[in-house]
Amino acid sequence: MHHISTELYQTRYAGEPHLMLLIDGQPLDQVLALHCQDSNLEGLVPTLIAGWLETKAEQQLVWERVRVMNEIPTIVPILMCPDDCDFSCTIVVIEVSASATTVSWPRVGYAVGETPYETLDELPASRLDSIKWMDSTTIWQFERTAYINAIQAFAMPESVV
Repeated sequence: MHHISTELYQTRYAGEPHLMLLIDGQPLDQVLALHCQDSNLEGLVPTLIAGWLETKAEQQLVWERVRVMNEIPTIVPILMCPDDCDFSCTIVVIEVSASATTVSWPRVGYAVGETPYETLDELPASRLDSIKWMDSTTIWQFERTAYINAIQAFAMPESVV
């Protein structure tokens, strides 16, 4: 089983330190880059950082999905490009499923769905319509309480309650 936690961290491209998920003590962007053999993941920032996503619709979608923890897999946007901080650029997703005692991430991928720019309200859900899954044999499994504590450290913004 892997350990998940949260701490203040400075990623490569972010302008300031921010909260970052750590897996076994290592920043999530670096862990995924290593296991998925994709250096484009280094420097990405969590979508959960309060106030960093551009729109309320994007924030709401992320928090709605990250709260779903059951046996039915849910696709959760977890990392984003720190330059744009919206769903129009790089979005890394995880497939999340859970039991009463554990939370698992069996797959990691990129959101590659269409990005209609007519209205930003349509953007979040449509962006997650298609996922390109990365090649990785690693399944991350966490103790459920530790997972919930790590997610709650980001303190959901009041604007999406």
